[in-house]
Amino acid sequence: MNLTEIDLTGIPEFVKNPRQRIQEMIQNHDIKGLMEKAAELHGHLCSFVTLGLRAGVMAMNKLGEEAVDGMERVICIIECNNCFSDGIQLTTGCTFGNNALIFRDLGKNSFTLLNREKKKAFRVTVRPDALEKISKLQKRAYPEAEELFQKVVTKRQGTPEEGQVLKNLFLRVSYDLLSLPEEEFFTLQEVTIEPEKSAPIFQSHICQLCGEKIMETRARLKEEKIVCIPCAKDRFFQLDGSGISQKCID
Repeated sequence: MNLTEIDLTGIPEFVKNPRQRIQEMIQNHDIKGLMEKAAELHGHLCSFVTLGLRAGVMAMNKLGEEAVDGMERVICIIECNNCFSDGIQLTTGCTFGNNALIFRDLGKNSFTLLNREKKKAFRVTVRPDALEKISKLQKRAYPEAEELFQKVVTKRQGTPEEGQVLKNLFLRVSYDLLSLPEEEFFTLQEVTIEPEKSAPIFQSHICQLCGEKIMETRARLKEEKIVCIPCAKDRFFQLDGSGISQKCID
């Protein structure tokens, strides 16, 4: 059968070109439209999700991208794992799942967007004084903003009502950020970078103790049996809010 003859009856049109609407918003600098999409992904809106959206739009337009299909033609190297990164994933279409997002645990609100074919890349970073601007916006909307943030987010001691106030504040500031020019928040520079290798396809094995399937590179040998990391009680890497760390199965 010719590939063009595959029957797609019953499959919605938007699934055939799933990022068309997002691409149109990027080209039109429709940040408000992207914010609605980001809220679905992130769970709420906040200043750094919005910064991620704006930075992603800036990089995509600078790179001249018309579509991202999740096939590793365009890759993103992200240097943080906070709210900023969700804005980047939404706008660039580069995610952990499609292997187009590479995480470097550098603790910087920065990323590099690269087109493998064009061998062209741009690095965007949030300016050091951006937090001060965001803080001023928050205090203008809610004078006790810093105290509320420390209580609800840092100390995890806020009431549900205080949590909702903070979400509303985040929402207000997210929209207020749209009125300020990009150059107040970001620096952008073209960079030369050697593309990372495309994601390899590994064989799978069945753990001979628990019976679950495991990637070949994560398999271990225990008493001459192929086993998974938990069954081997071996060490593994974990990515969480603190960054990447090594853990061990008890």
